Amino acid sequence: MICKRCFRMSDDGFQYCPYCGKSFTDDSEIEVKSESADDGLTAPPENNGADGAKAPGTPPPFTNGGNGNGGGYGGNGAGTGRPDNVPQGRFGPYNGGGYGYYGYNNSGYTVPPPYVPPVRREKTPSQKFFSALGHAALYFLLFFLCQTIVTFGFIFVRAAGMYTDFFDEYMDEIPDNGYISDEEYDRIIGEMQDKITEDLTDLDFNLISLTSSVLTIVALAVTAALKHRPFSEHTGFYPLRTWKAALLFPLGVAVQFLVTMVVNLIPWSQEMLENFNSVYEYMGHSEGPVQFIVEIVAVGIMGPLVEELIFRGCIYTRLRRGMPTAAAVIISAAAFGMAHGVFIAFCYATVLGLMLAYTYVKFETVLAPFILHMGFNLANYIPLMREDSSPAEVIITLVVSAVVAVACASVIVLSDVSRKKAVSGTITVNVDGENNGGNNDIYPPQR
Repeated sequence: MICKRCFRMSDDGFQYCPYCGKSFTDDSEIEVKSESADDGLTAPPENNGADGAKAPGTPPPFTNGGNGNGGGYGGNGAGTGRPDNVPQGRFGPYNGGGYGYYGYNNSGYTVPPPYVPPVRREKTPSQKFFSALGHAALYFLLFFLCQTIVTFGFIFVRAAGMYTDFFDEYMDEIPDNGYISDEEYDRIIGEMQDKITEDLTDLDFNLISLTSSVLTIVALAVTAALKHRPFSEHTGFYPLRTWKAALLFPLGVAVQFLVTMVVNLIPWSQEMLENFNSVYEYMGHSEGPVQFIVEIVAVGIMGPLVEELIFRGCIYTRLRRGMPTAAAVIISAAAFGMAHGVFIAFCYATVLGLMLAYTYVKFETVLAPFILHMGFNLANYIPLMREDSSPAEVIITLVVSAVVAVACASVIVLSDVSRKKAVSGTITVNVDGENNGGNNDIYPPQR
């Protein structure tokens, strides 16, 4: 209800205003002094009382918490203030030492305690673990959803424009009654699928890869905007602060050659080799400069960038919130291997994923594993260790690769290459959400 004297809002159920003492049931007019008066109110002369005494005919709206100096309106209260320490104005009845009303010190009035928001319950370790797995799985599904949308959309558009004559050809084979057997239907659909697959060129596969990468980055940007977080904080895409990151590119090239040697030495089954070649046979067969540039951008730049944003910037950081670093590194590396499909690619991609995750932990930014990953992929286009290479060329390449890999890895491992910056007396949080203490760069926690 609203007081007719001070026009303040108070809870229902009070008989007197808790701010000025006006009775809510008294409709008599209130005489107000001029604006030059100190207390703003004119006390009726018949209501003047002694110190701390009750004014005649006026019930006390508050508990007497002490002596009031002077009767009537504007008596100076000598109390200790409102119990919940809410600051009041000059004429506030809870303001200890301020102006009381009707000769009463109103600091003894009992008020409800202030609102205290509920304390958020801390998650148990198992809840944090499964929550981290769930968030990581969502980004894993986002990655494949973007690829699936682009792949099927591209195939649908190409099929709709290329195979009108193909459908007309089989219309003549359908009987007049419109019925065909299940075997005939499966044969027609199988031939259609084979023709679509055969007509897809290497350029088509590279365009699909490039478009899906762009769509994934857009999806991550939209997700960050919906969470009201910067893109760099959402994906770990922070700038590099050391020149030693340049060593990651030759390290990636050297690792590619060493992995190629190990893969060729393992006696894979013929079925595994055929599956691997069927997935990656489009790489390195572009015809013309335009197709080659598209393949370099799709395979060597955009592919590594998107995979690092997803598997290190999003999946690893979410896993790290609910489990130790080692477990998060292993799980994110396994997810990275699964994204490559066939078993041979899964094996070497998982090992590469361990290196990339360690690089992210070391440098604390996605740009570091991106440079390593880019060097690994672009090494496929360096004309070394081909089928027509001589044994001497292969041996020289492997020896040089081993030396470069050991030298670059040693410098990186033994150096402090994290994104640290002297900030005196500041408690900071790194990209994994852990407290680092003072004198580190200020990193926002990952959510």
